[in-house]
Amino acid sequence: MPKRLGRRGNRIRFAPGEPILTIRIALHHPSPGGEEELYELLAFESSDRPIQAPGPGRLREDISLYVRQELGEGFEVTRFTIGRGSVEILVAIAAAFEIIANWDDVVRNVGRLISRLRAYFLSRRVLPPLPGPVFVDADWHPDFDVGRVLFRGVWDSVEIPIPVALYVLAANLVMLGLLIWLVIARR
Repeated sequence: MPKRLGRRGNRIRFAPGEPILTIRIALHHPSPGGEEELYELLAFESSDRPIQAPGPGRLREDISLYVRQELGEGFEVTRFTIGRGSVEILVAIAAAFEIIANWDDVVRNVGRLISRLRAYFLSRRVLPPLPGPVFVDADWHPDFDVGRVLFRGVWDSVEIPIPVALYVLAANLVMLGLLIWLVIARR
């Protein structure tokens, strides 16, 4: 994660609407056919099933609500997919504004959001009673190049006066000229 850099703090600049992080939620049901049953419950809207689950539309609404509550009104879910296998839900979150003033706060709030999402998926509101346990893993990662942001932040915080920059440039040119002269003079 980006660290505090110079006097500018840990402000990060984004294009509005650009995804800044992805949350991955994996649901595991170890009983035979359990993973497929979970997928069927969560991935499809259906009223003819004996066991009711919220379906993808309701899941996206609930997750969007949690995102706004934990991260703020300026954050939104831009991509929501449910995949097969051990059921994997990917949620891409974007900022509606250009600058995040304190990335450390976002990291802390995403940690709380992950905890809430784990509890949400284990609640009976989402998953009806199933034979055997259901395990929920959740993690997240930034959707931008942290190294690029760190490098940009370092140079944004450095202010070199023009006379100092010219002096360093001139000194290096003199040293290079001296080195070339020594190499030529030894021949």
